[in-house]
Order: sequence, then structure tokens, then C-alpha cells
Amino acid sequence: MVASQARWSEDDQRAFILRQEKRWGPLDESEIRRILESARAWFLTGASRLFLCRGCCCGTERVQAVDHDVLVAHVDSERRRLGLALAVDLTDCQGPCDEGNNATVRVGSACRTYRKLNDPAAMTRMLEEIREGYSRSLPT
Repeated sequence: MVASQARWSEDDQRAFILRQEKRWGPLDESEIRRILESARAWFLTGASRLFLCRGCCCGTERVQAVDHDVLVAHVDSERRRLGLALAVDLTDCQGPCDEGNNATVRVGSACRTYRKLNDPAAMTRMLEEIREGYSRSLPT
């Protein structure tokens, strides 16, 4: 879902709207349009962002033997150690849940999704790859 927020499909929009209606109740067309525009603007804010899934499975006991608070703290520590000027946000479900923990990085309009980030070493490898792969685009 996160990777597609700059270019919403009908299914993406409907899933997003259903989550919002579950949270806030029925929405009219103008409220839906305002919420979608706000979500798109938030997604595209800043030069680069890392979205860590903390939806229905990631960040919960459903992904076994993972201390999610430790992983989030590790990402923040490693991001600073590597000198990445990368905003980190926790998101709703990015799916697929059976491959969690998931993350998406956005640099400019380019997105990349990472799966099975279930230990600090996997998080470090992801951040190192981001630093190397996006070194021309990612501010340091």
C-alpha cells in the first residue's frame, strides 16, 4: 500500500477508505477526497522516508520471536551511524503479512520494498543497501 500511495489503484483506494471508515464512520465523497489528498501529500513530504510496517502483523506478537521495539530503536541508531538523513515513519499494514516485518523506502518518486526484516542484522543490511543504492539521491 505504501509504495502505491503516489499512484492509487481503485483497490488501494477502497482498502484505505474502508480503514478510515472503520476508524471514523461513514464518509462522504468530499471527505474521502480530502483524506486521500492528505495521505498522498504526507507520503511525498521530504526528500526521503522509510516506512516501517506496524500493521496487523508486523510489530505485533503475530511475527514470532521479534522484539519490535528493539528493531525500531536499532533502525534509528543505525540510520544515525550510517549518516542517513532519512525520516522514519511507522505505518499501517504494508503486506504481505506472511513476509513481515516489512518496510518501504521512498527517495524522490522511487520506492523499494523490503521483506522479512525480523532481526537487527536484516535492518542493518537494508539501511546499508539504501545508503549504497541511493547514495546519489539520498541526502547524508
